[in-house]
Amino acid sequence: MSRKEFKILIAISDTVFAEKVVRTLSKTYTIYLAKDLKDLSAKVHQVNCDLVVIDYHFCGMKAEDIYQGMELLHPNSLFIVYTQKDKKDLAMKLWKRRAFDYITYTRDTFSFVEEVHKCVRWTIQKTQVRDLRKKMDQLSEMIRELGQKIEQSL
Repeated sequence: MSRKEFKILIAISDTVFAEKVVRTLSKTYTIYLAKDLKDLSAKVHQVNCDLVVIDYHFCGMKAEDIYQGMELLHPNSLFIVYTQKDKKDLAMKLWKRRAFDYITYTRDTFSFVEEVHKCVRWTIQKTQVRDLRKKMDQLSEMIRELGQKIEQSL
């Protein structure tokens, strides 16, 4: 998977910061920006994103409600919690439940983007390992079948 094929959905309450992040990340990845909860849900369904970054208080919702909705409606989506410093315990709680990672609140676009890059690398590596395991299983099966055919021909 090339980096440009990697799809990220950003759902951050601070629209100015979100747009800076989108401008920066879109140079490397395909980026979608959710404006509200309805838009977030629709894009998660339509786009089949590889990663979703959600603000812990997106659109004024409680973080736990947002993530519970993600768990129920979009169980295969990998998501990152974007949280304020004083909400780090909440991020850890959600991380233990199913969040892929968390990013501590920052006003620095560069720091935020670096954290996203780290998560993308992990996700791509995880996908490559899974694909490699599938290929190894296929090769093992082919070798087994070939061995059986050789035994039968003797």
